[in-house]
Amino acid sequence: MRQLIDTVWQRRGTSWIWDEEALNKVCKASEAWSLRQFVQAVGKWPEQLPSNNGVTLVVAGLEGCLDLLSPDEAEIWLDEAVKSTILSFQDEYAGEASLIFWIPSAHGRLKVQSTTDSVTWVCGAPNQGRQIDFGRILWGEANILVVDSSLEARHGQIVLASLDAEVTVKRLSFHQNILFLLPENDDYAPIDTSSYSDVKICGVVIKSIRRFY
Repeated sequence: MRQLIDTVWQRRGTSWIWDEEALNKVCKASEAWSLRQFVQAVGKWPEQLPSNNGVTLVVAGLEGCLDLLSPDEAEIWLDEAVKSTILSFQDEYAGEASLIFWIPSAHGRLKVQSTTDSVTWVCGAPNQGRQIDFGRILWGEANILVVDSSLEARHGQIVLASLDAEVTVKRLSFHQNILFLLPENDDYAPIDTSSYSDVKICGVVIKSIRRFY
């Protein structure tokens, strides 16, 4: 297996995608875990994860749980259940696995404030108009990649890519009609994608957030 991990894909990293096309580029729909499966796996994580040759886990259902709770209840649940499970996952796999949340409705409900790095979730009915502060609750000790799969990837942008079913995050580059993926870390060599049989650009990374409290 080719080594594709670099410093952009941090030990406590989490990615978020929000449409079915992007999901299909990362894993089969049948491979995605429910949020219940994810939370219940603490302390008994499998040696092999469902996707990308055992190194990727896609979790679905977060927005459905949030819509069942009041904003105050959701904040407590995110802090006590979801955040601790994310950190347990990253501790278990020590940076050798990818955790991706599939949130189909996030394109209109996950709001990123570029000037402050704040990320909020816009509540649905019956709490329409209220917001949950994802950044404050979930992302202490975390490096979060926010990926927009609806954007057309362009030269020079950082993208989430799948190479022969292995996921990586690199900077997109075109040279003499060849697509290259460039690491941010000089210790890693550029990847010539012409040597792969299945190359998919899953989305553009629009924000990488790291916070400590």
